[in-house]
Amino acid sequence: MNKTIKNTLFASTFLAMGAAGVATSMAANQGATGPTSSGDLIVSLIVDNKLKVSNLDDTSLGTFAGADLSATETICVYFNQTAPYQITFDSNDTPGTFELSDGVNNIPYSFTYDDGVNGATAVVAGTPLTARNSQGNDATTGANDDCVTVAADNGTIDFTALATDITGNPNGTYSETLNITVAPSI
Repeated sequence: MNKTIKNTLFASTFLAMGAAGVATSMAANQGATGPTSSGDLIVSLIVDNKLKVSNLDDTSLGTFAGADLSATETICVYFNQTAPYQITFDSNDTPGTFELSDGVNNIPYSFTYDDGVNGATAVVAGTPLTARNSQGNDATTGANDDCVTVAADNGTIDFTALATDITGNPNGTYSETLNITVAPSI
């Protein structure tokens, strides 16, 4: 095939594809000339929800000495809307449980989550806490997604391991990875 025919085929194919793309991307219908005329157009917008959980730190409940152990961890939840969010805590344990493990033995623990508005709520593994409030760390504070604009973290997790559950376990370090997911609650 000679060069002129190749270029002509390319140009024809390109124009046909381009024309098809333009025709399908235009949704407005123009009015016709006449005693009356009507047309239509599409009005649209894009909702671009952005959330971020941050300022997470590994948390130690301490060393067992016969009493319940507890610890508090503060976190930041950013949402670029003033709408509520939901937060879900989960682990790789038996569904519905949170357990610290040394690889063989398990110690259950529990915790609450407080968004600073709704009060502390007991957490169930894998069950979202809905209608949480990001306390102004949202669209009204600009693009800052690290709680700097509210001067402090806006979520609190209070962990507890009961002495009755710890007693009788062998020496060792017990831990697990806690997974946290935030999503729009809308």
